[in-house]
Amino acid sequence: MTIIFIEIQSRHIEFYSANLIINAHLSGLRYWMFYWPILSSCVGIGINLFFIMLVCTLSYIHFGSEDENFSYEKSEIEEDNDFKGDCKLFYNVLNL
Repeated sequence: MTIIFIEIQSRHIEFYSANLIINAHLSGLRYWMFYWPILSSCVGIGINLFFIMLVCTLSYIHFGSEDENFSYEKSEIEEDNDFKGDCKLFYNVLNL
């Protein structure tokens, strides 16, 4: 909310009431959001859901497809779960 201060420098004028009317000339997105709030909110939510579904679909296609050249193999690190094996690996990495 904006506060407006008006100062009248005449002692001979008396005001009994005053009205301030502001006519805003909206355009573009603000026009649609002000005059069509339900339609613009439905369109905005729909666009957001579309892009979320697009990202999910593309991720599913990318990660869900089986590639013949790529496979998971257990290495020595995954098979050795004790703390000493991890320390040996860390020590070998530092000495490279």
